[in-house]
Amino acid sequence: MLRGILIVADDRALACMLAMRLEDAGHEVSVAHSRREAQALIRAGHFGIALLDNQLPDGSGLDLAAPLRHRDPHTLIIVMSGARDPDLEARIHALGIKHFLPKPLDCRALEQIIRSPRPGPAG
Repeated sequence: MLRGILIVADDRALACMLAMRLEDAGHEVSVAHSRREAQALIRAGHFGIALLDNQLPDGSGLDLAAPLRHRDPHTLIIVMSGARDPDLEARIHALGIKHFLPKPLDCRALEQIIRSPRPGPAG
């Protein structure tokens, strides 16, 4: 069974839109607007999917990959970013994260990633 989805984005409008869309699709969603808020949610529970914004007011969402994987190595991590940093995708892949979505976000692409079969108990 799929555990909840964690959305970490400082853009409150984007986070709200994503949460509503995913909840409408039947998912349980938790939202954090900073790395600190996300760390508290990660300590409190397990997530099958984490959608992480690269740039947060208190650091990078990429820094959350290790704690998420420590809690559950099967967590599907998706990074989103509006930054046009040529090294970003290389850093994402170096962390073992397979999914990157540029902003503005293509919700159909996100839904396709979420629906795709995954190994392990998360999916």
